[in-house]
Amino acid sequence: MLGHLYLTPLQFEEIGNYHPQIAAMSELYLSNPIHTLLRNAVGAGLALFLTILGIAAGIRHTHAIKDGYAKRKLMLLISATALQTLALLIANPLPYQRYWIPVVPFICVWMAYGVEEIVSVTKKQVARQTSDLPEPV
Repeated sequence: MLGHLYLTPLQFEEIGNYHPQIAAMSELYLSNPIHTLLRNAVGAGLALFLTILGIAAGIRHTHAIKDGYAKRKLMLLISATALQTLALLIANPLPYQRYWIPVVPFICVWMAYGVEEIVSVTKKQVARQTSDLPEPV
């Protein structure tokens, strides 16, 4: 699962039957560097780190949120991610990348949540450091 979502090169076909027909389109797609942005070891590590950080922050925030509606939304997102991943792990015996596409939107949301957590912590650190500075005279 982790390999298909983060590390392995994009898979355009499971079986090489149609490789000659789609080779030109595949090369054209891969020629855009944005399409392979996080598909190397460093990018995969960064994406996985942000995903794990986002999920951990989401779980931590469920305990801190007082608003019931916001808490339910976050719990629903956590539950949907877990259920989708678990269902694919159990029901999908085939090692094809395309079967993991339903998890990609959840991964993107959790990566964004991880980025937001980093920005939030950084803002707090900067605010704390600037408040420790002496007042100009």
